[in-house]
Amino acid sequence: MGYRDLPQLVDVRGNMIRNGAYSKRSWSQITDIARHHSVSTGNDGRDISGWHANDNGWPSIGYHFVILEDGTIEWTNSVNRIGYHVGNNNTPLIGVCSIGNGSFTQAQEDSWEDLVKAIRETDGLDQISISDVKGHNEYPGHATNGCPGINMDTVRSRLRGGSGGSSSGPPKYGPNNESFASYHDDKWMVKKDSYLESQQLLNRVEDAGLDEDGILGQNTLNATRDFHDKYNISKRGANFYGVPGPATLKKLRELDNDDGSGDNPAPKSGEGIVDYLNRIGVDSSYNNRKSMAESHGITNYSGTASQNTKLLELVSGSGTRGKSSNPPANSGEGIVDYMNRIGMDSSYDNRKDLAENTYGISNYTGTASQNNDLLNELSG
Repeated sequence: MGYRDLPQLVDVRGNMIRNGAYSKRSWSQITDIARHHSVSTGNDGRDISGWHANDNGWPSIGYHFVILEDGTIEWTNSVNRIGYHVGNNNTPLIGVCSIGNGSFTQAQEDSWEDLVKAIRETDGLDQISISDVKGHNEYPGHATNGCPGINMDTVRSRLRGGSGGSSSGPPKYGPNNESFASYHDDKWMVKKDSYLESQQLLNRVEDAGLDEDGILGQNTLNATRDFHDKYNISKRGANFYGVPGPATLKKLRELDNDDGSGDNPAPKSGEGIVDYLNRIGVDSSYNNRKSMAESHGITNYSGTASQNTKLLELVSGSGTRGKSSNPPANSGEGIVDYMNRIGMDSSYDNRKDLAENTYGISNYTGTASQNNDLLNELSG
């Protein structure tokens, strides 16, 4: 499972305050994961992006991921960008910041372990070893820094399966050391509609026999975990194992609506666009892929890896990017008005950077179709 598949991952890259763009790098240049803490509480990635962009004069937030106190992982910068977080060492590093000042919740620690594991399982990043997971103060020139506020030998031991962390047994959550179901039912009461829908779908799809009461009780938790196991959505010990989040609901809705009408199946792990098209009986020639790409809004198709990945997502309906946290667009609202309304820089340069480097809309020139694609991406 790659990091994009984590159920607690939320793609907020388009919602960061930006003064410009960070330099690009290839994934082969990446060797390490650097851990940080925010020295603050109750904040999120957008708050940090304001400090970094406005106070430090950086292009935007320096980290690639931010882990909130409830375990949510915010995806704040594309991994192929060189962030600012460990001076004079940044080019090969992925920066991960946990909100807190030397004290972190169990949910954060579980999500930290999930994220590191998923990064190391991502194609192109599997060169990173656990020994390459380091704290800010373990890099040259930063030995006196108090960041990341945790003993990294302990952190690496947990990643290897030693004592502590989610690998040592059923985790507890929150200040009251509650059970998983109790903590999340209280913490995420705003998701009651999601719980209710998941119960209804589990009853229809899996014949789970659940009370449809919108409460994440033990029966719903167990049924969701069985579903996660069956469809490899989350794994035992992961922070969101048993929570009916976006990935769970998407799969349940897909199965509930499967009427044999011929919708394309999901791609297999590691399957490329050519093998996928061959498997479903579609012409995989370059000319046909080019025609399909252009019909799906991928302009100037030349068969690059990023274009093929995007085409595979569109043809199979298996997009992997985390759900945007931005509000929906109003009826008739254009991209510039939408970005202005939610407080984003709507300049052409920023739209071009977001389109090409965050959302895979190649050769952005501000056409109506490109702007519509960008609006759909930003507004979720």
